[in-house]
Amino acid sequence: MSRYLSVFLITGFSLLATWGTVRAESWSHLQNPANFLFPDERLETRFDFLQMSASVSGGVGHLPASDSYWPSYLGGIANRFFDRSGNAFRDAHPTLAQLRKMTSLQIRALSATEKFDVSQADYNYTFTKRVLNSVSPDASGWKGLCNGWASASVNYPEPEAVVTVNKDGISVEFGSSDIKALLAFYQAYVVGAWNEFDEQNWGYDQNGKIWQKDAEIQYAEYRAMGSLCDNVAQGSAPVRAGILGSLFGRNKVDLNVDCKGDLNPGTLHLILANLVGRSQRSFVVDVDPSVEIWNQPVAGYASEIISERSSAAGGRDLLIHTRLDYVVATQPAFGKQGSQFNSKDLYYYLEVDRDGKVTGGRWKYAGLASGRRTEFIDMMWRSSRVPFQKEFKALNYLYYPSVKRVNSYSSRSNATPTLVDVGYSPANE
Repeated sequence: MSRYLSVFLITGFSLLATWGTVRAESWSHLQNPANFLFPDERLETRFDFLQMSASVSGGVGHLPASDSYWPSYLGGIANRFFDRSGNAFRDAHPTLAQLRKMTSLQIRALSATEKFDVSQADYNYTFTKRVLNSVSPDASGWKGLCNGWASASVNYPEPEAVVTVNKDGISVEFGSSDIKALLAFYQAYVVGAWNEFDEQNWGYDQNGKIWQKDAEIQYAEYRAMGSLCDNVAQGSAPVRAGILGSLFGRNKVDLNVDCKGDLNPGTLHLILANLVGRSQRSFVVDVDPSVEIWNQPVAGYASEIISERSSAAGGRDLLIHTRLDYVVATQPAFGKQGSQFNSKDLYYYLEVDRDGKVTGGRWKYAGLASGRRTEFIDMMWRSSRVPFQKEFKALNYLYYPSVKRVNSYSSRSNATPTLVDVGYSPANE
């Protein structure tokens, strides 16, 4: 989602204010940064070995691309974004006879879901109706697929436009945002619904609640740290609402809740330095320190030591300023649009032990102070990429021809999925 957040300006005097007796808070098991990593990743905790600035560009990963967060009130990815005069909830879907008479530009103006249905010669528009049943014209303006867009942009390099012809000879031209919309829905509503945290995947037997896996599905790996502003706990333990599913789409209305910044900044600092700094890998953060949820992919960071002092335990207490850069959502487009950015200024203490290892942290400005919104990150999460499965196998014919190479950013030795890394060809199925 593309709302730009105002930066909380802090005077130099307050930055150098007395440290007092407050110590950094060590992380709990649910915020241990080691639990945020995938199997092929290693955690470096020694502060002097951590990069103070880095960006997600080149290397193993790719820079996440901007795109729409597909607002629910406009119909989500069923919205015809080329046709500003349309209404997704009232638009009539063309029949085969009508499609045969339509120009390529008229077909181009259809929604991503309509194009997907037509490409599958489904003139009942099953997928389009499924999407429209998941959204509402009465939804809050901030609600949409920012979770799906953010996760897809982290896991998939930006696609180009691609043309496909269905079995009836109808040529369908998918724009870059059409494909990104399908990827966003796949990540949020399909992959997210399959994950082990979802209620639907649990059942009961004589021993109590058990995990029910579908042998035909390759499941994604999920990691989440911190908590949402309404203090719904997150972490490595099962969360019944699902990491990519309904949890990030629920309606939260209390805008005056005292948000505390429950993600330990020591955890965030180490994840930035290890994933972005060491591997050029992105992940998703909720950048809004209020009850609204604005998922954005991390693009980079730049940290500096504001002040420091020796700790009683023989280590160091550091006051850190970090500028966190992230990719913002934009309007959808037919061609590739690259990445657009915004940033947050974060201030926090780090506790470094006598061995030079970061052992915890505390936000310097957390909570609502004097009616002004303060800057912190309350949650971060990530999901690995899985193959396109079941009815979404058709994405193999749309996404892979639109990119020259798909690198295995999300996890090179992921224990769960088998990644297709170089130019997928349907002939190789």
